Amino acid sequence: TLLPRLEPLTGGSRPRELLVEVGPRWTAYFDCSLRGTDAVSAIGHLSRTVPCQGVAIRCVPRVPASGSRPPRFGSVQFELFGPLQTAFLNYVRTVSVTFSGSKWEFCATGTEQAFEERDAYRSKRVRDRFTSEMLERYCRAIGIDPFVAESYGPNAVLLESAVPPALGGSVMTIAETQRWIGIEPGAADELPG
Repeated sequence: TLLPRLEPLTGGSRPRELLVEVGPRWTAYFDCSLRGTDAVSAIGHLSRTVPCQGVAIRCVPRVPASGSRPPRFGSVQFELFGPLQTAFLNYVRTVSVTFSGSKWEFCATGTEQAFEERDAYRSKRVRDRFTSEMLERYCRAIGIDPFVAESYGPNAVLLESAVPPALGGSVMTIAETQRWIGIEPGAADELPG
């Protein structure tokens, strides 16, 4: 019920950002980007300045282009941040599988966490090395239940800035954006190989 406050969604700028409580220890971050929230820069920055741990996750089904609809390349990502400088910025751990446009690629960098399912990282099929189910279990291990709507809220803060829409950038409602990128609300997307 809170996400419609981000409307309209915009391309090229983020004039609205939403912070939503997720249980006693976490706060979710969403922005009004047409292509979906890009939380990495915000979460990385907040983890350093608050200071605290932060997690940026992404779970995007791979869907080929169709007509005027752009492709969704597909990705499952878990990025854990901390308040201290690491070998790369303040990343603590990254585990992901991402479709590059021609093939699935697996990445695991940083300090392994006790909850990780390391045996899966050796799967022959790259797409199986980190699944959406694994992402959900990793998040639950640190106290986040990202795919359950009731986990979010009720407290939230909407941040608005005077950032103008990007010149020539698209502006759409959530429903228009879902149609544009081929999301059917309530339909279970799979991550085909």
